Amino acid sequence: MSDTNNTIIKLSSFSHTDTSNSDYVGSVRGYLKAIDLPKITGILNIDSNPRKPKESKVTKDIAASIEESPGIFHLMSKGLLLSGSECTVLDRGRIRIDIRNTDYSKSGILDGGHNMFAILKHFLITLNYDVSKLKKWDDIITVWRDNQSEINKAISNTEDKIIQHSLDFLIPIEVIYPKDPKNKTSLHEWGITHSNITHARNNNAELVSSTKDNQQGYYEYLKEILPTNIKNSIQWKTNGEGTIRVADVLALALIPLSVVPQEVTGVNLPANLVKIYNSKAYCVDTFKEILDKNGSKIGGNEFQLQNTIIKSALELVPDILRIYDYIYAEYPKSYNKDGSFGKMEVVKIYDVEKSKEGSSKYLKKQPKTKFLNNNCKYSYADGLIIPLVVAIKELIYFDKHSQSLKWKVIDPIDFLKDNLDSISKIYNMVIRMASYNPQKIGKDSGSYELAASALSSRI
Repeated sequence: MSDTNNTIIKLSSFSHTDTSNSDYVGSVRGYLKAIDLPKITGILNIDSNPRKPKESKVTKDIAASIEESPGIFHLMSKGLLLSGSECTVLDRGRIRIDIRNTDYSKSGILDGGHNMFAILKHFLITLNYDVSKLKKWDDIITVWRDNQSEINKAISNTEDKIIQHSLDFLIPIEVIYPKDPKNKTSLHEWGITHSNITHARNNNAELVSSTKDNQQGYYEYLKEILPTNIKNSIQWKTNGEGTIRVADVLALALIPLSVVPQEVTGVNLPANLVKIYNSKAYCVDTFKEILDKNGSKIGGNEFQLQNTIIKSALELVPDILRIYDYIYAEYPKSYNKDGSFGKMEVVKIYDVEKSKEGSSKYLKKQPKTKFLNNNCKYSYADGLIIPLVVAIKELIYFDKHSQSLKWKVIDPIDFLKDNLDSISKIYNMVIRMASYNPQKIGKDSGSYELAASALSSRI
């Protein structure tokens, strides 16, 4: 192993945890002197943690306890839970951790991310860095790593009593690692146990199912086939970067999956398409259920999708997201040929001049579509159009010969350009019958039936 893959931690009062009941997990506990923290920067990554920490009341309370009670901080905090792919106990209280990720687990901080966030910020404040804009993990760890040599030099100055005093506290550390890193069967079980430990330790603040599923690798195939700009805009983990909720993507992924034969998916999606709008939890859970039936897990953080039919369905998701954005931006124009979209109470209009009059009806900032961030004129609840978006399933068919899903048309966007006006003449009835209430429209199965009928009539 090269030195670049290893971090050596010197612990005070370290001990092996009794893991005799586990065949797969080893553990070491102890205390790290805060002033030695820069020496373990290599393992301070958050990839193995289901959520990214950010500034909050929790981090502020942790920072306050460091400031006010440094002598007992190690008794007040549960500290850090770290993971390595290998661990060797050396002499003089030192342990060497291999920090490489493997197919079975990711090394880094499994639990205690908010502790680490507060501690790093405390360091930077002590060293007179401007932390006023460091609100997220990526912000603070970037500054920490970019200034590593300067930080090391500053804290090595034993003559600076202010720095030495401010960093005179202990951090509780626990390191877990596979007992037998050479045995594939043992590593597989280690990976599963690693995942279970991670989620159990993070249950002090409930993790949403999508975050857990992302951590276990269920979304990797989606990430492969989504355009980079969309993939990078999705918030795959709690508090992570991105503005698009992963649950919104999974909900729309059920549209092509609803065309897959039920014996493949194992669920009756066509009867539950209304839940694409009214139950994102159902969408998240159902997506995982379908993948579980058609793939396999390797360790705790890798999932392999094996069914080519399911893959072909997911490969249509980028088009589905484009279609969603197209309908969101263009449907109001079609509606206006038969009515006045802007007069609906739930609709806001982009008009800089009228926004100056103080009416909440008009927007100063131009609305954007959800996935591609395209400009549009109106902002409104998507319950108005979700049945139309779901109706796109009528343009998809299962090709028995190739055992894959395909579009019935060359380009679904071109189809909508040619047919959205005529489809809207029928679909507009749905909006009027629901008294322009997006909640009623999105939750009424009849809305979906009429939308599907209107679209099918144009094929």
